[in-house]
Amino acid sequence: MFVFPRYLHTLIIASFALLVAGAPPLAADEVTEPSSTAMQFVERFGDRQLRSLLTQFAMRTQTIRMIVQRTGDNGLKIMSEEIGKAVDRHGPEWKTNLALSWQKKATDQELQSLAHDKQPPEELRKKMFALERMVGSEMKQRSYHILKAALTEVVMNTFERGIPEDEKDQPLRILE
Repeated sequence: MFVFPRYLHTLIIASFALLVAGAPPLAADEVTEPSSTAMQFVERFGDRQLRSLLTQFAMRTQTIRMIVQRTGDNGLKIMSEEIGKAVDRHGPEWKTNLALSWQKKATDQELQSLAHDKQPPEELRKKMFALERMVGSEMKQRSYHILKAALTEVVMNTFERGIPEDEKDQPLRILE
């Protein structure tokens, strides 16, 4: 089975790293239901991608860093559990948007080959690599709100579960 390369989500991560206040709305005539082939394609990595993005962005927040400093591995465990809940809650919409984004850039035949072939043709892998930046831009437009909502939930819920009640009102210490 072909293992989808890690570099696929690297460009998407980079585009989300440059998040702005919001993304422009999609066109009114935009397709809203992905093909079954596009969905099969993203089912292979969609949850992993969202989980990876949430982990990377959560670990960059001061709140999560403070919780980990105070609680150590328990804070990381709580964060991981909250990320799992957020992926369960937001994953279906994320994968739909990801499928729609890839569907706009690649044919069903190409997506099917990538989803099912043990070793897709080199030319196709190169083409898909070249399309990643465009898919990342498309995902930023389609899914900014999902990532923002999921990350907010992860940070807030990790804080609620990770810091004892009697410590929540104490001033934050500066991380060293």
